[in-house]
Amino acid sequence: FLMNSMPEYSALFVANSSSVRNIQLYNKDKTMKVFCNRGTNGIEGTLSTAIGYAAIHEGEVFLLVGDLSFFYDLNSLWNFKIPGNLHIMLINNGGGGIFHLLPGLENAESLDNFVSASHSKGAVKWIEATDLDYLKADNYDELNNVANEFLREKRGNSVILEIMTDKTNNKKAVDQYYNNIKNK
Repeated sequence: FLMNSMPEYSALFVANSSSVRNIQLYNKDKTMKVFCNRGTNGIEGTLSTAIGYAAIHEGEVFLLVGDLSFFYDLNSLWNFKIPGNLHIMLINNGGGGIFHLLPGLENAESLDNFVSASHSKGAVKWIEATDLDYLKADNYDELNNVANEFLREKRGNSVILEIMTDKTNNKKAVDQYYNNIKNK
């Protein structure tokens, strides 16, 4: 829903790996600027970059970020008053989900602990320590219920929408999507 709902002249930051690969599948408004940092295993500083850009951008700034990128750059939320035009969509799939999609890694003993950094943490406790607004969605119905609040312009306060997903279901959806394209 994000790509179709952002207002004109928005900026979109996309953090690393799966988000970067997936965003190219959607059409974007011609007035939108899209930025991305690339790093290893989520260590790329996109959250910090988006906060800095939001401080000088007159329009709305959106960040699409996975859990590892978000958690690695979490301290940037404590630096100063975060601009109210920042909307952070945090996709929390319990680790680096991209690594579960790459052939050959599925049987590696080190996959969960060392490659994808699997975890069961949510962001709510960290967000409670900041002045940011927090929204959460565990399924499509909950996402639809909070979408308008997340997208609301001129909020006065930044917002984080944490979307909880499942690596196994994500892998099935990606496989199905690309199989559908291949079979057309």
